[in-house]
Amino acid sequence: MKAKNRIGFSKPNSDDKNLEMVFTALRRLNVPATRTKEEAWQMLLAKMEERTSSPVIQHHRIGKFVAMAAAAIIGLFIVTWFFLNSDERKISTGYGEMATVYLPDSSVVILNSGTTIWYSPNSWSKQRLVRMQGEAFFKVKHGKKFSVIASKTITSVLGTTFNIFARDTEVRVTCLTGKVQVKSKVSGMTTLLLPGSNAKVNRTGDLQTGKASIDNEAKWVEGKFYFQQEGIGRVFDEIERQFKVNIIYDGSRLRTYTGFFTNSSLNEALNLVCIPMQLHYERIDSTTVKIFSSN
Repeated sequence: MKAKNRIGFSKPNSDDKNLEMVFTALRRLNVPATRTKEEAWQMLLAKMEERTSSPVIQHHRIGKFVAMAAAAIIGLFIVTWFFLNSDERKISTGYGEMATVYLPDSSVVILNSGTTIWYSPNSWSKQRLVRMQGEAFFKVKHGKKFSVIASKTITSVLGTTFNIFARDTEVRVTCLTGKVQVKSKVSGMTTLLLPGSNAKVNRTGDLQTGKASIDNEAKWVEGKFYFQQEGIGRVFDEIERQFKVNIIYDGSRLRTYTGFFTNSSLNEALNLVCIPMQLHYERIDSTTVKIFSSN
């Protein structure tokens, strides 16, 4: 049985007046050097609430330039979503793209930008197995064991929802509902995750567990990206993927950021990230952004 693949694009945000009010508040925000990043973020949110009654977060939005190029992106998907003569099927998303994939058993996988999955439709009834790189949200229909291989990890469930982030040298698995088993292929370590917990596997194969926010962990499927003490370099990496741009940043990528951005507007995302971090940015051209310190 063939899997049903569906890609959806949302209309761009047209509420420029409200966004301008928000950015006016952002520009007027003066962050003293003695403030912590968390205090600066709270000041930012307070200013935003004073200037506009409309929320900054827009549900299921895509940046304006992405929406304008929707026809071209769909054309790229037609090329990318080809069916191989072999048993394995490959589905990929480029930068600025997301996709929803229906597997043969009606389980659902939502692919974030810059993500690839592989699976075998012909052998699916015998083995529910997906390989992936990037980030994906899984909603697994209850049944026999469902496994996902991502870099140095094997994640196994029977029927649940979970998120896997597998980029560079780190894999992070977060359980949202049900139970999720995560195994490191390097160390052999195994852990069982319950809702609100996650497991991280680093480049050496070590497995560590921790707590996760169920409310924020997989909000990227709605175009919302939340970060808690995340390295600023990884935040900029996500902006690059969502808006298909190149960010030039010579500062420390280890500085941590707590906050959010949405993929509805590049300028909005840059303001929400840069202002609390006391950074400035310059749009060099349509695909290049330079970010630098205010010092």
